[in-house]
Amino acid sequence: MPFHNHKRAVEMSVTLVAVVVIVLIVIVVLIFIIGKSGKTLAGGTSCEAQGGQCLAKQEGQPSPDCGFGKRPTLFSCKTQENKEGVCCVSE
Repeated sequence: MPFHNHKRAVEMSVTLVAVVVIVLIVIVVLIFIIGKSGKTLAGGTSCEAQGGQCLAKQEGQPSPDCGFGKRPTLFSCKTQENKEGVCCVSE
């Protein structure tokens, strides 16, 4: 009977090691993707990183005109002058 318990413990250890290895691989892949997309998560999801252009909001207007072939996104952004803006991306 003691041998049976030892075998179960070894199986659990092998399973735990396999799960840890899979989790580590997922973490490394996520770090690689985030690193490629802009060095930080915030940088990788910025308007410019998405291929967009941040246009300043005009007071009293709902959103700026993005121009032909572009559309405003739901996400706000900061212009180079650090003003609140709207991210315009290609359609």
